[in-house]
Amino acid sequence: MQADPGRVAVSLSKVPVSETTIGYGPGSDYQAELTLLDGVWQIARATGPKSAVNVTTPGEGAGAMFLVTASPEAWKTRALETPVNGMAALEALLAQAAPSHGCPGEAIPFKLSGTLMGGEWSVVGRPAGAAGRIEQADVTLIGIFDPADPDRYFMPQGRKIHVHVVSNDGQLSGHLNDFEALTNPSLALPQ
Repeated sequence: MQADPGRVAVSLSKVPVSETTIGYGPGSDYQAELTLLDGVWQIARATGPKSAVNVTTPGEGAGAMFLVTASPEAWKTRALETPVNGMAALEALLAQAAPSHGCPGEAIPFKLSGTLMGGEWSVVGRPAGAAGRIEQADVTLIGIFDPADPDRYFMPQGRKIHVHVVSNDGQLSGHLNDFEALTNPSLALPQ
């Protein structure tokens, strides 16, 4: 990927999606941050160092450097009794919840909805991406939890999860670097 950043490994028009599909990855030439939520593309492009625009329709010929997707037959959702306080707490939650939901000891996809407080997001871009802070917003987080192989699903350094965020108003999507809390959370794991 570093040797050929313009490479299109995945053509977005050929990605099979269903109403349960989630996913993430960088667009070709690192021009966009790609997120899939319930089969709908969320494509964020940096418009400045602290701003991005989000669209839901890939352009003709749009592609990705890589794309990680999951399309479970169905999602099983349950409300959580307490807030999730940051990435470490999210990792711990998923490590505990996976066995009780019948998920294998390998990677599992997840969705987590609620009100995000103090979220740090970023979007790839060339020549420069964008980054910002969400003080408070209703969102859905999507991602993959992999306790065994952090390289397989492009986990950020030192983490067992790769998380993207989509605001419920459709104005923001991108990589979620960290967050302070997610209140009124509902966790969805594959059924």
